[in-house]
Amino acid sequence: MQRSGTRVFGIPTNGFYPDVICNMVSRILSKCPDVTVNIQLSLDGFESTHDSIRRQGAFTRTMHTAERLKTMMNQSQNLSVCFNATIHNENYKELPELAKYVKNRFNMHLNCKILTGIPHKQSLLVPSNVELARTLDGIYSSQHPSPLSLDVFCRFRLLVLQEHRQIVPCQAGTVVGVLLANGNIHLCDNLPSVGNLREAPFDAIWKGAMAIDQLNSIRKDECNCNHDCFLGESLTCYWKMPLLIVKERFRRHLATYFAASPNVKESFG
Repeated sequence: MQRSGTRVFGIPTNGFYPDVICNMVSRILSKCPDVTVNIQLSLDGFESTHDSIRRQGAFTRTMHTAERLKTMMNQSQNLSVCFNATIHNENYKELPELAKYVKNRFNMHLNCKILTGIPHKQSLLVPSNVELARTLDGIYSSQHPSPLSLDVFCRFRLLVLQEHRQIVPCQAGTVVGVLLANGNIHLCDNLPSVGNLREAPFDAIWKGAMAIDQLNSIRKDECNCNHDCFLGESLTCYWKMPLLIVKERFRRHLATYFAASPNVKESFG
């Protein structure tokens, strides 16, 4: 933090070891009082679903971790906590209710990512676009109302899946990349590594021939994916994003107006 100037840390965890997680969070907050820490607890569904994907007792342990982190969050303005779920064919039906559950119990949001890449469990698949849209609408409705940017993001995620192309120019390899624990650097999770920090400096890898070839391929729209981190960053950098948010605000106003005045809506056909 002292060298990079980083002020916000997002740390995903399975929540299985409450003592280890809470002690580490406490140490970070103590040693780095000027940073904001966001802990992201993985949650695949309610107890039976979550435990079948993770392991027996995982759901109970994650709930215990969430309870302790909630107490810590009430004592520190620099700590935030949320839940992360990956949407797939074995859990999508229960995720809207799960979002309500964590909101009511912990006052925390359930952030959802659509399954991407090749899962370890081969039976996991991406639901249909209709099922995804219904699931995402149910999840976001628990936020009363969901942020405008989140609704735009949701719509673009579905468009990528439907049209199999980059809906907005992907920023992988420019403003966002991936560093794995083993030192491998990727422009995107779904692309091969372009080098390893244990073998070469970052600048040499990031600006090297392999990285440049991949970057050119990305810019030519030769790949597309629904990876939330990359799509989110790409939308943030997209010059039309402010216009899309204005359009979404207008759409909401129209929906509210027509809901309050059904006779007017009928006159529009």
